[in-house]
Amino acid sequence: MSKTNKKQANKQVNPKSATHPAAKSGHSDPSEKSMGSSTGRLIGLFVLAIILLTVWAYHTAPDNQFVSWDDPTYVKENVLLTNLTPENAKRVWEVTVSNNYHPLTMWSLLKNVQISGLKPGPIIVTNIALHLLNALLLFFFLGRLTRGRWMVAGFTALIFAVHPMHVESVAWVSERKDVLYVLFGLFSLFTYLTYSRTKHLGWLALSLGLLALSCLSKAMAVVFPVIFLLIDYWEGRSFRSAGIWLEKIPFFALSLFFGLIAMDVQRGGTFHGWFPMLTFQNAYTTAFDSFFEKIQYAGYGLMQYCFKLLVPVGLCTYYPYPIGGGPSAGAVLPGALFFVAYMAALGWLFWRGNKVWAFGLAWCLIALSTVLQFIAVGAVIMADRYTYLAHIGLLFALFYSLDEWANRRPSVPKWRIWALPAVFSFGCAILAARQVETWQDSVSLWSRVIDIYPNAGSAYSKRGSVWGKERNDLERAKADFEKAIQLLPTDAFGYEGLGIIAGMQQDHAKALAMFNKCVELEPDEHNFYFNRGIAHIAAKNAVPAVADFEKAMALHPAGYDQQIEPYLNALYDAGYYQKARNVATEAIHRKKILPRAYLIRAFSAYQMKDNAAALPDARQAALLDPANASVKQLVAELEQKQ
Repeated sequence: MSKTNKKQANKQVNPKSATHPAAKSGHSDPSEKSMGSSTGRLIGLFVLAIILLTVWAYHTAPDNQFVSWDDPTYVKENVLLTNLTPENAKRVWEVTVSNNYHPLTMWSLLKNVQISGLKPGPIIVTNIALHLLNALLLFFFLGRLTRGRWMVAGFTALIFAVHPMHVESVAWVSERKDVLYVLFGLFSLFTYLTYSRTKHLGWLALSLGLLALSCLSKAMAVVFPVIFLLIDYWEGRSFRSAGIWLEKIPFFALSLFFGLIAMDVQRGGTFHGWFPMLTFQNAYTTAFDSFFEKIQYAGYGLMQYCFKLLVPVGLCTYYPYPIGGGPSAGAVLPGALFFVAYMAALGWLFWRGNKVWAFGLAWCLIALSTVLQFIAVGAVIMADRYTYLAHIGLLFALFYSLDEWANRRPSVPKWRIWALPAVFSFGCAILAARQVETWQDSVSLWSRVIDIYPNAGSAYSKRGSVWGKERNDLERAKADFEKAIQLLPTDAFGYEGLGIIAGMQQDHAKALAMFNKCVELEPDEHNFYFNRGIAHIAAKNAVPAVADFEKAMALHPAGYDQQIEPYLNALYDAGYYQKARNVATEAIHRKKILPRAYLIRAFSAYQMKDNAAALPDARQAALLDPANASVKQLVAELEQKQ
């Protein structure tokens, strides 16, 4: 590029420059000279388009059901939401759910359940409303950031609203955290932009408070302070100034704090006892260690996120790693090349002063930085929901560049230039409406994964669980579990499913064999010990059942309510009467209304010839469970012996 061309390019992208389109003659956008009062109509048109297309794209979503992926943990089987007490309403701020601390998200779900009951429809409607609010907020934020480039702001917000990759963040009950953290994050960006132009500290303080709300909604919000630096870059603030760094100290401190919490609870910690676990999920970690492997997988995800923004086909709720665990050159080797090219392009853009594309590419990379699988956690290489914030940067750069190109060609009718984005918006809305159907129920969710990835063994085991647990179709469940094991012999959950079916069919030997295989493959998964304990009880093997229940409780203390009754039964059946009395006493002291605890303590005392202790417990058990004939008989016998 010649020196003259380089100067001209730099002028076009400097928002503070007197020759920049955003600052000419007091107008926000050069096109406004010709529009005049039509600017208001243009804003109104975009607002209307965003609302109508979003509502249409998601109009069937409220009819969707809970799905088996996270919804039971977050809502359907979450004791805090199924048992709406003042104590549980307080606990949502104190506990982690599924390895995450996001109390504001849980509080918002609790409010949904309080108002409308345990139904998916009202929760999804709230998600849609928050998503629509995000799109409108993004529109006005970008309009202000660009000083009135409403075509740029409008199409960026419109496609953000209806892009099919964002359906996962909206139509999935459990992804309330996405729409909520981005809502507060965008508000925080808006107030920070106001501060950067007015220097009123009140706006800075408000921005910090909004960032805290965003972090309380989802840990991914920790990236926002870096995006604040991008705003500074766009606004032309000098990074040599000490003030620009001093004002960020509270923001980065807040992000560091929530980042440390997230890192600890993701590993199953309680952050020094601050946040006890309500539910814990063992994180599946892919075994790759070399730097090159990490670049491959991270780059593959980044490449797919960029590609699917423009070509949103083959979307899926579950993108598994290549089978075998190691790097697959055919699948992910191009990812390493893409990552290197992306980083090189980003550096070159900053060096050349191309603010538009430097801003857009950096925004995307920053938003994805915590989920690019440099540290591989989970069974998927990428996820549609991770693009919810990231795509904003790429869309902004694309449409800002198109607007610049249009402004240099005043003879070309504007409708011809913007016709393609308009058509793309409608196409996205149609694809989004189809993608909403994927979330109709659990079977459609996992069937879609199998359609796209027919060799993904884990998808068969997940669908098998749905056939068995939700549909009571044991034959289909068994077929899916067997297919899962055939494709992925290390899939412990496939063996677990076969074990549960065998137990239901009274084949206790096969059930125990399947659960033994589960424990061998995943020795830290509490459910496998619990299920094996149940199988031992069914097979009249009380002593090993006790050991399994104790292991399950050690691995998952938060599951006490589910585990305590079969554990008490096993202790009694094994003849551990004194231990059964002690455990029952502990359960009663926890203020659990457990008829079984009184019953086991009564029968254990009776077996130990301690009738004086057995009688009051037997009477209490009969009071709590009046239909239990055996405890009535015990009461009568003990009273006769008095």
